[in-house]
Formats: sequence, C-alpha cells, structure tokens
Amino acid sequence: MSWMESPQTAHAGVLPTTTTTTTTTRTGSASSASTGTGTAASGYKRASRKGAPRRFVCDHAGCDKIYSRAEHLQRHQLNHNPKEIYRCDVGDCDQKFVRLDLLSRHKKRHTASLHADIVDCQVYAGAKRLLGRKVSSRDYANVIKRMSAWSGMASTRHAILHAFKLLHRVVVDPHPRRRNSPHHHNHHHHNHHHNHPEHQHPAVQYSVRNEPDPHRPWIMYYAVLSIWAFVQALGRPPGKGFPLPTSQLGHSSYARMVEYVSGVAALNELDERASAALHEGLPDLLDVMVDILEEADAELLVEARERLKVCKEMLLGGIPRPGI
Repeated sequence: MSWMESPQTAHAGVLPTTTTTTTTTRTGSASSASTGTGTAASGYKRASRKGAPRRFVCDHAGCDKIYSRAEHLQRHQLNHNPKEIYRCDVGDCDQKFVRLDLLSRHKKRHTASLHADIVDCQVYAGAKRLLGRKVSSRDYANVIKRMSAWSGMASTRHAILHAFKLLHRVVVDPHPRRRNSPHHHNHHHHNHHHNHPEHQHPAVQYSVRNEPDPHRPWIMYYAVLSIWAFVQALGRPPGKGFPLPTSQLGHSSYARMVEYVSGVAALNELDERASAALHEGLPDLLDVMVDILEEADAELLVEARERLKVCKEMLLGGIPRPGI
C-alpha cells in the first residue's frame, strides 16, 4: 500500500526501492539449466552478468572465487588480507569491517531502526512533490494522523534516542576516547565547561567535503528530520517557549548544539518528560545541520538542506504548513 493511500500505512524506515531480476543464461542441458547444477558438474565458469568472462581468480588458499574485473578481485581480497578496519560509529555498536561499502550497508540498518518513513517525514515537513507525484491536502492529512500515532509509541522514543547517539558520535565526538584512557577524565572536565570562550568549539567541525562515506550526510539528515518530526508531532507543552536566540547568549549555535545533543545522547532512556523538553535545543541542531549541508553539491542534499530550513520555520511557528 502506498504512502498516499491510507492513514494506516506502516512505517518502513527507508525509501521505497524497486527490485530488478537478472536472468543469466548457462550452457548445458535443459534439465541442468533448470536445476542450476549443470555449471558445477561440468566445471564451466559462468560469464558475469554483463557478459564478460570471469578470469581473475582469488589465489587465497581454499577460496575459489573468480571475478570478471580486477577491482572486484581486489575488493574481495580485502576479506582475506584486511588493510584497514572501519568501525561503526553509531551509538554503542562495536561492529568492525574491512570494507567501507560493507560499513555503509551496515549503518543503513541502524537508520531503519528509526521506524519513521522518510517520505512521511518529508511530507510532514511541507514537501509539495515526492516520488514524482504532487502531495495533496488529503495526503498531508493522512500523514499527520500517522505521525501523531508514531510519536506516541514507546519504541519511537527509543529510536529518537538512537538518532541522538548517532549524531553525537558523528558531529560532536567522532573520535571518542577509551574509558580507561588517562585523558578520559580531562575530556569530560572540558565538556562541562564548553560554554567558556577557551573551550568553545569551532563553527562546524564536521565537513561533508572530508567525508569518505557518501551515505553519511543523508543518514545524518534522516536522523535530524526524524527528531524534528517527533518533536513537531508531540507539540510544545503549554507555556513552554524557546530559549533566547543564540546571538543574545554570547556563544554559537554549534556550542549550544553540542550541549543539546550531548545531554540527550547521554541518557539511558528517553522518557516522556525528557521528550517534552526536546524542542528547546532543536533550532540550534537544525541550524548546524543546515550549515553542514551548505557544503553539499548533490541535488538530494541541497533539497534536504532547504527542507530543514522549512522545518525550523514550522517549529518556531513561522509557517503552520507551506502552501501546496
């Protein structure tokens, strides 16, 4: 069922994808072709899906893998002779990989645990067209119902806490010190005093241009958008406003974002009381993420940046709903 049809649409957590089935023709008898056993029995090495012969053989003991391209063989050989270890930086995950593409694939599973449909989140944030279709008023009304139900689930609070931990590891503390490090105490001591000028963070530490993983900026956007959608769906408690603008507080949006994200990421559980206060630092998080995406040239990330600007206006009450 599509995201446009019913308020009861389940949240998938990822963008819809299409699956293409590729058929490979093998030589041999009709019976062996139908069972798929003819190749192994005859010793025939099937051609690659693009028709190129497989001639690059892995020489590792006990491995019989054969590839049609040298770079594919080199990538495979990293599994036997790892040159670099890529660690997952999401929350408390300690998974390690020898290939960056495997790490990227693994991290997508973390974002899937947000239980928030990225399409619903973007419609909720005022997107006028998605997936080649215009978003109608009825579509938007259905999304509001789904987001309202989603925001009230205990599993959603856990997922939002997970999003904060991801952002903390990537933007705030990309190289955490070990707990048994002799500098661990000093590190936390400085964090408690980051409001002082000598401990202020630079405008933006994370850089899209220096990011080796092309998926990470989108994952970060997805995390921030999910946090915004959760806060927006909950609404502000009566009488609760926002702190003074950062320009009136004497320190940067980045420093306030660090305090905000660090405080939430340190929680073991995001309860209803803590959830009700999430709106206070969210404008700074949106500002910092917009600044980060200013470096992005990809059309998808440029659109993401503009969407976050709209999110902030909606959060502050500037626009209840962009016109369709």
